[in-house]
Amino acid sequence: MKTLLAILLSFIITEAPVLAIHGGYTLGGVGETMGTYAGVLVPTGDVFTSGSGGATTTSTGSNDLGLFTLNVPSSGVGTGDLVIFSAGRTFTGTINALPDPSNPNGIVGLITATFDFSEIVPNTTVTNGVVTMTVSTVAIEATAQGSFSASVSTSTATTQSPTGVLLAGNTTLDIDDGTVNDDGSPVVTEIASFAIEGFQQSSTATTGAETFSATNTIQ
Repeated sequence: MKTLLAILLSFIITEAPVLAIHGGYTLGGVGETMGTYAGVLVPTGDVFTSGSGGATTTSTGSNDLGLFTLNVPSSGVGTGDLVIFSAGRTFTGTINALPDPSNPNGIVGLITATFDFSEIVPNTTVTNGVVTMTVSTVAIEATAQGSFSASVSTSTATTQSPTGVLLAGNTTLDIDDGTVNDDGSPVVTEIASFAIEGFQQSSTATTGAETFSATNTIQ
């Protein structure tokens, strides 16, 4: 009996570290998700609306497309840059991400991008019966924002993905036209859905991701 008890105790002590790793709460598989990623946002659907409470139209042939880079470090918040083309507008912005606490192979985060443009507005003034026409330029910032969820999986290593790690997920972005409702919330004119398709470029997170920029003027 003493011999059997000793064997059981030895087994428990030996396996305790393994049980501690695989049981209980862990910070979402930092080791599996850490690295540098790049990929595309492929459109899966669009819903256009005329504004708050307005009529909606669903587009099945969206020409939206996004490109992104993302660094997920072993600690702290991961960051990245992205550019999104939507309905003739080019949004540029950032990604903030973390390993998913509920998925050992997952990454969750937030996307925020802006489209800065200038709108030329005509002005008419009447002084002593004389009509004067002038124009002014108004700076406007439209925004595309939303959350995303993605998972990493292993595949055969290629030239594009030397680590053989792929990234797949989805995101839905609320896109406004730069105006706000009476309560201060953005007037969402488009809800764009994307599939996330990416790959791991390196298993080590780097600094200094690619920065995208664009400026537009609308008359």
